[in-house]
Amino acid sequence: IFSFNSSNVTLLDITSMMYGTNGKLREELYLKDRLHITPEAYRMIADKLEPLLIEIGIHYCPVKVDKKFFEIIEI
Repeated sequence: IFSFNSSNVTLLDITSMMYGTNGKLREELYLKDRLHITPEAYRMIADKLEPLLIEIGIHYCPVKVDKKFFEIIEI
């Protein structure tokens, strides 16, 4: 169990991105089942996550989200 005060833990708030200014879920970021998110939502998360990964020295391979199948494909 990690403490939130630990220097080994970084919290990334993605929840706030998923809600509008009215406090409700941004429907356009969810598929019809309201459980799974859209490729655009994944891109938003990746855009927020990338600088943190770079900052802590983790290098990763960029990915492309295939809109038709919602699979992550290496490019």
